[in-house]
Amino acid sequence: MNYEKLLYESRKCVLCGSCKTDCPTYELKHSEAFGPRGRMRLLYALITKEIPPTKGLYERLYSCLLCGACKRRCPAEVDIPLAFFLGRQELNRQTHIGRFMRILTRVSLSHPKSLYRVFRSLYPLLKRRLTEMRLIPEGFEFMPMYSRKVIKPSNEVKTRGRIALFVGCSVRYLQPYIADAFARVCTGMGYEVVAPGGEVCCGAPLLNSGMIKLAESFAEKNLQTYKRLEVQSVVSVCPTCVVTLGDTYRKLFGEGMEVIDSVSFLYHLLSEMPGFQIEGSAVFHDPCHALYGLMQKDTPRELLGRVGLKLKEIPEGCCGLAGTFSLSFRGLSETLLEKKKNAFSDTGAELLITSCPGCLFQLSKIISSERVFHIVEIFEEALVRNEQPGQ
Repeated sequence: MNYEKLLYESRKCVLCGSCKTDCPTYELKHSEAFGPRGRMRLLYALITKEIPPTKGLYERLYSCLLCGACKRRCPAEVDIPLAFFLGRQELNRQTHIGRFMRILTRVSLSHPKSLYRVFRSLYPLLKRRLTEMRLIPEGFEFMPMYSRKVIKPSNEVKTRGRIALFVGCSVRYLQPYIADAFARVCTGMGYEVVAPGGEVCCGAPLLNSGMIKLAESFAEKNLQTYKRLEVQSVVSVCPTCVVTLGDTYRKLFGEGMEVIDSVSFLYHLLSEMPGFQIEGSAVFHDPCHALYGLMQKDTPRELLGRVGLKLKEIPEGCCGLAGTFSLSFRGLSETLLEKKKNAFSDTGAELLITSCPGCLFQLSKIISSERVFHIVEIFEEALVRNEQPGQ
């Protein structure tokens, strides 16, 4: 069935080249083989056995960031990210190239708590080297992982409903303060927040690596976990998780979750909140999956404008993380990150704000973490100021 889907998407491509307009890797490499059109042609050649699975082919098919920028440009409506999930699965079937990275990804996501404990214990020995290699932000420290919990509004706040938080791997193990900030905003507005046990990775890293069957088992666990909950909404603070849990699950597995991103949820929630002001200037970095997957552009800017921040704009574009891409293609990743940093510096803005935990982690490697924030942190600060007269 997956082969038929792959063949169908590959044949839809008319090789017009519109997709190259926004492709980050084509812009850097100026090579057809590193752009969407060239990759689609190579993919078709692979599955029709015109060409063998070589290391060069692997590099070209796996260097796609799967950002989705090309999809919005395609007049033939080829689902290019879906084609590459399936294409990488087929490439993995034909060759062992990249096997070590796939094993590492599979083990990490299948046993995340054990890996977290081991890595946290070794971190003091590794910290300096990881910082020098710019694999982690300077000053990064492990915090206790975000565990199952229910957070209720205070007695002074009228309870308005109950929502579930899909925490996500990055937030659970590296940035639990983002989940705490989101919960404090929601409980401050009268919502009980549930972070259930049983949640596993959304599966995006597995899909990116062509491990679709394992990703399906993760999807089944998440679907069953959240079906049992009696909540009004399931919300995630990560747009990649939102796209994967909903749209990608439906396309690949036939059933997806009804999940909303934190920006959209806050947009409706905070429309009822009294106005408050945070002085300063900021840039909003659009995460790829928010911009191209959720088609979200104006909403976060309207939200930030509501708290008084003066917004400055930078060109659209990936920060260079893209999951394991930042490890497998370090040079390309660093170049994209430098471009983002330079664009931000040129604006003279004080803050860089995003709605993706992964982007936040990546951007904090090169910009002081005191200047880089998830959007829910901004609204937590605004809510605190609103509750303290004279602030």
